[in-house]
Amino acid sequence: MLFFLKGVIFSFYKGPIVYRLGRILLKDKSAVRFRVGSPKGHNLTKVLLSCTIFEGFSNNSTQWEIEEMDFQIIALITLVIAVVIETFVIIHLYKKNMMAREHAYCDHLTGLPNRWMFHDRLEQAYAIARRNNSSMGILAIDVDHFKSINDTYGHPAADKVLKMMSARLRSCVYRATDTVARIGGDEFTIILSDVKDIKTYEKLAGKILRLMSAPIVIDGHEISVGISIGIASFPRDGADPEEVKSAADNALYDAKRSGRNTYAIFAQEKKPNLKVVR
Repeated sequence: MLFFLKGVIFSFYKGPIVYRLGRILLKDKSAVRFRVGSPKGHNLTKVLLSCTIFEGFSNNSTQWEIEEMDFQIIALITLVIAVVIETFVIIHLYKKNMMAREHAYCDHLTGLPNRWMFHDRLEQAYAIARRNNSSMGILAIDVDHFKSINDTYGHPAADKVLKMMSARLRSCVYRATDTVARIGGDEFTIILSDVKDIKTYEKLAGKILRLMSAPIVIDGHEISVGISIGIASFPRDGADPEEVKSAADNALYDAKRSGRNTYAIFAQEKKPNLKVVR
């Protein structure tokens, strides 16, 4: 830091002086005599460490005119500059870390938590449910015939559809303990904590279906988007997060087989044959 400050204060060492700190600080023109001199052979570090201020030099003279200043003023100047620099460095590093974290855990298109954040939130919801002897559940959501939307209107329009869907899904979830995530492509999930009964999931699923039934207007085109929803919960449908997620996926497939644009609750009779991907 000392060498940096030396470079800032004496950055004019090859040319005419442009920094008259002594007069600015003391506000007394007689306190600092201006003499133009040449710094040949003079150690600027010693000037800094001896707490002196000079005003300038020219190539026509070899003499210095140096006026002693109060050490506390020099220390204060150095401290202020150092604090300002360190503050900017800390802010820059903080913003850089926040951006890296956002890219690591958030979906860049929708701003929703991504697959990694989803699994982290799922583990948290599961731990809270076990500790409080309560429940948690998952709504697995998939866009119906999203490929046809992509092929018909193009990738930019399809991306806008996903953004609009994300905003609508987010508007359906109010509690800070609940999570809406995009885990890939046209796949979304909602994690609900501390739900008393299965009817709460059904009510939310119905609300989402009604909200999604309104066409999405993209570039002057009205695009109808249908979704299918699979519902599963802990401890009803699984003993751990992986089992609950697999049960929700299984229920999602049932919803698609039922004609799409609907929801399905995991069927208890399928539990013994449930395949869990770990």
